[in-house]
Amino acid sequence: MADKEIISLHRQLQYCYHHNQELAQQCKMSFTSFGGKLEERLKLSHYEQWPGVETHQTSFDQVFDRQQMVYLTAESENTIHTLDPTKLYIIGAVVDKNRHKGMCEKLAVESAISTARLPIQEHIDMKARVVITVDQVFLILAKLYNGSSMAEALAAAMPTRKGWELKDDETQTEPPAQLEQTCTQATHGEPSSVLVPKGAQV
Repeated sequence: MADKEIISLHRQLQYCYHHNQELAQQCKMSFTSFGGKLEERLKLSHYEQWPGVETHQTSFDQVFDRQQMVYLTAESENTIHTLDPTKLYIIGAVVDKNRHKGMCEKLAVESAISTARLPIQEHIDMKARVVITVDQVFLILAKLYNGSSMAEALAAAMPTRKGWELKDDETQTEPPAQLEQTCTQATHGEPSSVLVPKGAQV
């Protein structure tokens, strides 16, 4: 990962942490394949003192049960509409998605992990192509966890400077799924991220 990408990812992980602190029901965050320059930068933000954050030097598939994981990737043929409390949701810590196009899907297939995509096209009318960041994906999942509908979660996370509008006016919220969410970001290894269900054996 290039230095400018590490700087960008550092900033996105800070946003994830700050989003988490604002939630009524906070998520547990876990960074996997953690180390190297990203860890050095996060030390400047005193990540060791972030409550609810844990780190692992090993990759996500060595930390969590593969049968529980769902890797979020735009290339997936499966679509996620709600959070399944029996699954762990992986967010790939990829900054330059054009340079690494298809990387998360390839990694998931090679690791024999299920994949899914967010229903962005189904809920949002895009005026231009929008690439969403690690913290925006985290915010979508966190909003779902806190009872928002998919449309509400997407609207809360989408960049306001981009031209888009909701296709639906979905305002009915649902009770939050009983999940403990773990966002695991790869650093010196392959990129990744996760959500852990309460009571799961990991």
